[in-house]
Amino acid sequence: MNSKLNELLKFPCALTYKVIGFSKPQLLEQVMTTIQNYIPGNYDPKIQPSHKGTYHSISVTVLVTDIKQVETLYQELSALKFVRMVL
Repeated sequence: MNSKLNELLKFPCALTYKVIGFSKPQLLEQVMTTIQNYIPGNYDPKIQPSHKGTYHSISVTVLVTDIKQVETLYQELSALKFVRMVL
């Protein structure tokens, strides 16, 4: 990933990932399992359904320690089956 985040962030820092995907029961489970694999912890995900209920937005704040962790988690979340976008 080619970004200037490494220059903008001071590690360790709290970073919120916003994952948007189809409103399937597996979405939350997949997102949280992926996050736990890379950054274990107790998280309180915020879930917001879309107006028509087709999509869910899941926001999770994690404590990242380096840019590699940020990029790896972004890539892994983006690759999940029901995910359409990661911000």
